[in-house]
Amino acid sequence: AEDNLANQHLAVVQLQHLGYRVVTVSTGMRAVEELARRYQDYGLVLMDVQMPEMDGFEATRLIRRGEEISGGHIPIVAMTANVLHDDRQACLDAGMDDFIGKPVLLDDLQKVIARCFQHHEAGVEVRSVALEPTSQDSLLDERILDDLRSLNQSDKPDFLMQLIELYFDDSKSLMQNISAAANPDDPDRLRKAVHSLKGISSNLGAARLSKMCWQVENAIRNNLPLADDWLDALEHEYAITCDALRQVSLHSKSETRGKLN
Repeated sequence: AEDNLANQHLAVVQLQHLGYRVVTVSTGMRAVEELARRYQDYGLVLMDVQMPEMDGFEATRLIRRGEEISGGHIPIVAMTANVLHDDRQACLDAGMDDFIGKPVLLDDLQKVIARCFQHHEAGVEVRSVALEPTSQDSLLDERILDDLRSLNQSDKPDFLMQLIELYFDDSKSLMQNISAAANPDDPDRLRKAVHSLKGISSNLGAARLSKMCWQVENAIRNNLPLADDWLDALEHEYAITCDALRQVSLHSKSETRGKLN
């Protein structure tokens, strides 16, 4: 990730000379997006510190935050013209593994890459991904529910109630697909099913269930093992989400009756 075209071109030539395949992006945000799409395709990130839209520090922090869920760890090397102790410490504090000063010399680049790979192979253990609802996510997002309620029309059936009933039908089928795909270990079918459940759950404000689906999908995409009890955890979260949505539907029904009376 480097925004200066001359520096970017130099890094590409140096890395190709060392035998590596190179993909370039010009902002920290694009680096985060590229890893989110194709994390398993990359072995190392060279991260410029000063870039537009999002600097290398923030990009690294976002990448590491995602890895807290996925269990992965990709080596990130800072490329910076500042080589003072405080600057180097800022790189490490952000979650970078190493740093290299500009101008980048081929021999220095080769050494820092070798150093990162040695540490990565020796010190990183692949962890299974456990599904746990986070404290930041509510069971149901009231903002989304209120937004859906605002679409109700007085002369038509309650829109939110209809949406919840459709969700029950669709999600039940998806949960059956997830359970079936989990047992014979069919990762592509499983990924598609949890992706669909994530989408319809998110649209209805089921924040925790949607987040757990994302955790499963991300683990499958990155070839990471899931904890043994992941399906039980997902089924439990689905059950309490459905119970909560039934209460929302009952409340909407009682409000509708009150208006008619």
